[in-house]
Amino acid sequence: MAFFNFFRTPKPMRFEYKPKYWDPEKEELEKFKARLKADQSGDVEVAKSRIAEAFSRGSNKKLYAAERRKRSRQSNFIRLAIILLMAMMAYLALTVYLPRTGLYFE
Repeated sequence: MAFFNFFRTPKPMRFEYKPKYWDPEKEELEKFKARLKADQSGDVEVAKSRIAEAFSRGSNKKLYAAERRKRSRQSNFIRLAIILLMAMMAYLALTVYLPRTGLYFE
């Protein structure tokens, strides 16, 4: 009998989960009401948690994007300045030192 069970593969188990109704708007409203009551109490820890939540939500994304654009422009300007400086140095090196070597053909 055990010999026949050895060759038979077991059927996969079914996962039957019936989710309950979830209303995200209602949950946000309840959180907001609880936060409002806690803010009115004037607790320092509540203020800290509110600030931490604001950072985690990313409420300052526009400020970060503006700062990123500013830094990008600045780095691009520095790259351009370096490229122009190197081109000038190459031009000076070719016009000043190449005729001295005798490899300059006219």
